[in-house]
Amino acid sequence: MGGLGILFFIGLYGLVALYALVKTPGWWRLATLAAVLLIPSADSLWAHYVTMPRVCREAGLKVYRKADKAEGLRLSTADDVWVTKYGFLFVEGERFPGRYYRISRLGDQIVREEDVQPKARYLSFTEYLAPARGVTGTAYRVRDLSTGEVIGEIVDFGYGGGWAERFLSAFSDAGAGPIFQSSCGVNPFNPMRLEHALFGLGE
Repeated sequence: MGGLGILFFIGLYGLVALYALVKTPGWWRLATLAAVLLIPSADSLWAHYVTMPRVCREAGLKVYRKADKAEGLRLSTADDVWVTKYGFLFVEGERFPGRYYRISRLGDQIVREEDVQPKARYLSFTEYLAPARGVTGTAYRVRDLSTGEVIGEIVDFGYGGGWAERFLSAFSDAGAGPIFQSSCGVNPFNPMRLEHALFGLGE
């Protein structure tokens, strides 16, 4: 239905709202007008001006403790650039769940080993967050596996629109889904920024 469907429902709501305003007597018309405006927008306004400012206090890049490249890093996928460009002694990746590979340097040669037992001290991983209704977040984190503590993270949150926006998005060509009208503005937002800060890459 696309844009025509969206226009239809907006027009229908407008007609119902106009009818309610015309039929409402006296000063009650102000209350009706407030209801007409707030019914489709109250949750969106609350999210923009209350929820997002609150959750965005937890967003951004945070380094709690520096890490040592000599102790190795395990990622979801790894390639030799971590060894050749960034100076790690070795990195590990996960080929399939529970099956790991290792990339290291031996002299001038890059060594690739399959089906190894992981031994990297640091683990880079992703977590998905849902701190409030309509708000979702992503956190890229690095954990020190020797202590279990998270030593750094970069986090951002996005708001997926109020109920009216989500309802209307179901009639768009893209189909139903979050709109992500706003975020906390963490830029650039990627795990490499975190790993550069933790391991001093490029220093």
